Amino acid sequence: MPGRWRALIPPGALRLPLRDIRFWLVQAVVVGIAALHLAVDLLSAEPDAIPAGIPVALLLAPVSYAALQYGLAGSVATAIWATLLWLPDLLLPHDQGHIGNDVIELTLVIAVAVFVGYHIDAERRARADVRRLTGQLLQVQEEERRRIAQELHDESLQLLAHLARSLDRMETSPSAPASLADGLGEARSQALDIAGRLRAVVAGLRPPALEQLGLTTALRGFLADAAETSALCTEMHVTGKEKRLPPEVELAAFRIAQEAVNNVIRHADARKLSVALAFEAAGLRLCVADDGCGFDPARLTRPSPSRGLGMLGMRERAEIVGGRLTIRSAPGQGTAVEATFKPVSTPSG
Repeated sequence: MPGRWRALIPPGALRLPLRDIRFWLVQAVVVGIAALHLAVDLLSAEPDAIPAGIPVALLLAPVSYAALQYGLAGSVATAIWATLLWLPDLLLPHDQGHIGNDVIELTLVIAVAVFVGYHIDAERRARADVRRLTGQLLQVQEEERRRIAQELHDESLQLLAHLARSLDRMETSPSAPASLADGLGEARSQALDIAGRLRAVVAGLRPPALEQLGLTTALRGFLADAAETSALCTEMHVTGKEKRLPPEVELAAFRIAQEAVNNVIRHADARKLSVALAFEAAGLRLCVADDGCGFDPARLTRPSPSRGLGMLGMRERAEIVGGRLTIRSAPGQGTAVEATFKPVSTPSG
């Protein structure tokens, strides 16, 4: 039996939020309800001055609030506290109290506390499990990106570089006819162009500048590449004292910016795009804004294979590292994607 209870109630589920002032305010409300009810029963000449059931029913409000805020621990503690405070009322003579009704209704309050608190905790655990699985999937995705980038760099790019050198030797060979030399020169140019495109793909899969030089430099390089491959006019503003952040935060911020910029290129029909990176006392703030066609943010509640799914992915990335993502947009008024991260310390070393 103890093992079954441990499976149903995980460690920490019954830890009281003793340092939260709101928890004590809830308990004060319970004291007030119990004291008022006892005073009415003692001082009122009419035993039914307050209809039976109303005072105890009022306890459902603080118990439910405690369940929503603190889960099973808060709701059960509040219900037990209410029951203890109600004991003096239960000891009153029959003509002054409502012993039978109060016992039944206090039992109902305790049952509600256990039921609601347990299900709130269960829902929170389910959300935590989903977030943990999402984080694991993103980690697997990043590892796969790294593997593909390494393979492209070690195999495909090396082969293209070797092909370009061979074509160059053949082109400059004294025995090569002029017509063949022209064709070889064109093929060499195409091989170098393919190599350049592959390098861009590798940089997008796993930007080396992010690990070596940090978020600011990596974003500047990514924006420069985006400006070259699109008609966008891009700019970047950095405020505050730049510093290195934990790798998971830098990676999340970079991927969010990358997805936001790519969405602008694919969907926004924008002319200008700006990226603001602010190192603040309150943490890190990243904002990607454009002057494009905009959209209705309500669409984000209905995932689709287009822009909305990418936006939801950005939100998940921010939340996994303790950040928050907000999106401001309207049709014809552009879009601003802002991600904020709590204060983080510079990694050691």
